[in-house]
Amino acid sequence: MLVEKQEDSLREGEVFKVLVNRWYQILNTLILSQSISIQELCQKTGFSRHNIKTGIQMLNDQLKGIARIQADLNNYQIVILNQNKFDQIMDGSLKGQSDFNSSTKRIAYVIKSLLEKDYVLIDDLAERTDVSRGTMNKDLRGLRSLLKEYGINLQGTPNKGLQLQGEEFDLRLLMIQHVIDYFPEQFELSDEIEQTLINLCNDLHIEKANYSLLRKSLLVSMHRIKHNAAIQSAIHYYYNRIIDESRLEHFFYEVETEFAFSLSQYEREFIQFPIYINHFSQIEITELDEQRLANIFNQMMAEIQKEYYVEIDQSRLFQELKYHLMMMMNRLLFHIQTTDIFIDEIVNSYPFAYKMAKVALEALGNIVGRVPPETEISYLAIYFELFLQKNLQISKRHVAIVSSASVGIRTLIKQQVRDIIGSDAMIVHFTEEEARRANFDEYYVVFSTIPLEHNVKHTVVIRVTNLFSGNFLKSEWMKLSKSSSVNFSNQLFYFRIINDSLTYKQILEQMVQQLALNGLVDPDFEQRMAEREMLTNSFYQNGVAFPHTVNLNSDKIIVSVATSQEPISLGNEKIQVIILLAIPEAMSDEVETELLALYDFIFRIMGKSLIKQKLLQIKNEQELSRYFQLGGVF
Repeated sequence: MLVEKQEDSLREGEVFKVLVNRWYQILNTLILSQSISIQELCQKTGFSRHNIKTGIQMLNDQLKGIARIQADLNNYQIVILNQNKFDQIMDGSLKGQSDFNSSTKRIAYVIKSLLEKDYVLIDDLAERTDVSRGTMNKDLRGLRSLLKEYGINLQGTPNKGLQLQGEEFDLRLLMIQHVIDYFPEQFELSDEIEQTLINLCNDLHIEKANYSLLRKSLLVSMHRIKHNAAIQSAIHYYYNRIIDESRLEHFFYEVETEFAFSLSQYEREFIQFPIYINHFSQIEITELDEQRLANIFNQMMAEIQKEYYVEIDQSRLFQELKYHLMMMMNRLLFHIQTTDIFIDEIVNSYPFAYKMAKVALEALGNIVGRVPPETEISYLAIYFELFLQKNLQISKRHVAIVSSASVGIRTLIKQQVRDIIGSDAMIVHFTEEEARRANFDEYYVVFSTIPLEHNVKHTVVIRVTNLFSGNFLKSEWMKLSKSSSVNFSNQLFYFRIINDSLTYKQILEQMVQQLALNGLVDPDFEQRMAEREMLTNSFYQNGVAFPHTVNLNSDKIIVSVATSQEPISLGNEKIQVIILLAIPEAMSDEVETELLALYDFIFRIMGKSLIKQKLLQIKNEQELSRYFQLGGVF
């Protein structure tokens, strides 16, 4: 038992209340970040600085030999010392030891009670959890907020009580993710079925986390079936075909024999969903599956094309992305969040790829009826960035690993790389000595256990640290891209400083008219810009607006920038910089390469206040051109 009574500790219920609520929120936040300040921890968890520091101190006391949260220059990071035991903790093992001093334990009990009975009275719930009616009502308000994520309603009926109303699919997911960990003694499998499940996961090479989820899915499904609750229809947009079904058939035969009832095809499909949420080499895509996936992919890409004028070989991108798209849809459907990448570095390093991914994921979310989590956006951004880099002359789908470690360590790195990138990537290993002489320009990405600086100019480098955490992509993800300067030889720059008291619309009209007077845009450009502004509004962030549309009158990209020291109102935003793009309808490969680099840089301006402030100091077009050429310096 990890949590032992200490002489000067708080009473047991208080300790577990902190651990179950604050503990997991702090840890989940740390896992998603390579390094995070206490201010960011407070913001993301909603806890005070005092509670954060107290929680971290308690965590380090309780998790000796398993994990350690350490501070470095006021930033916190987690170091995993024993991966197996840490996995058990993160799988919820401490939740089962908590009591009703924990609001999350009470909410879990309420959900379980509502799922096992038609109606439950608030007074009965308060009595059984030993809290006041007021406290229980507060818990129920929190529960209602949680239920919205699953499309479930908590309905009250006079003289009867409370009742959950929702689809059986969503009710089971709620139970898997918010109930079962708190009552492990009430959800158990026989030794025979446990072993059968372990054998299945070993045969299919299923990860530990997915094994745990598969076990919970089986337990909850058996529990619900015993309470006469069945899944009676197919799950839309769910992909679950396996090349060799014989192992699954044997598994379900053993389950049906143990529980003495038959499972419908719909029940089987639900139970096995944890197999299909991460990269899985044995999945099968039929011709019909591929057509459906392609249709969804095309809808996602159509939304990107509405926002950005960039040529992409969509058929080739689909072939590279289809397996990830399938697993990603499954994760969205089943409310599974990935924790394999760190968000902030992706946003900062690959702003254009991140924007593309965000637009695409919003479209996918609308299709499947889910809100995509931030981690999925970042995960998809990696695929977009790799594909864009490949289009920008990185021609071979090779991945390099630089390490002088043992064969076992290299094998572990390779396995984790394949889990992230996919099994079709060709992985080439370099020792430290070989790396000094190697040219990495032809590689998609380099994973290295040592610093690489002297011979990496055009390739993304991931610094592999803390390997045994199972989350080594949270180490250093650096983009040493193309070089710090960009050759914008196919662009024309125009600049003005706004001193008049004009509206955003008036300024934009004047910028467009200036281009028209110089004969740079076609006669309908102004109308297209006005229609686009009415339809979608400009992108704006950090005081920067980004209106853009296609131009039929030039084969060059025209960049017109207006700046103002006094903020200009645009809806609820205050704008100081307007960057107007007139984009050629037809582009050569060279122009398109520059456009991608320009998109990236504009989004850096929108994301970095320091770069924007330098732009506000510019006084003429010569300085503006130099500013763009040198990546924010003039």
